[in-house]
Amino acid sequence: MEEIRPLLNCDRVTIWQLDANGKVITVAESTNSALSLLGQQIQDQCFRQQLVQMYCQGKIRVVSDIYTTEMSDCHCDMLISLQIRAKILMPLLCSDELWSFLNVTQSQHPPYS
Repeated sequence: MEEIRPLLNCDRVTIWQLDANGKVITVAESTNSALSLLGQQIQDQCFRQQLVQMYCQGKIRVVSDIYTTEMSDCHCDMLISLQIRAKILMPLLCSDELWSFLNVTQSQHPPYS
């Protein structure tokens, strides 16, 4: 993960493991930020079960800027609380089951602004 940050010129790379209740926990992190998410449980109130199925099919979510991308207010609020301005969220599958997410984020400004 240390190699991904400079390659993508981003602030943080995390692996978020998904539990049965829809919560994620940050199990790995590489960041240059003073805010660490390692070990934090994150509850996205907007995360719905149908999204799990889309991610199981390989959906990748790219948000170039939370202030210009269409999303629910509760999801935007969660990203603001985590100091995420832009992100790429990719599912990590184990035997066709959603196990976790690779989350690449930028906190201060959208990339290439």
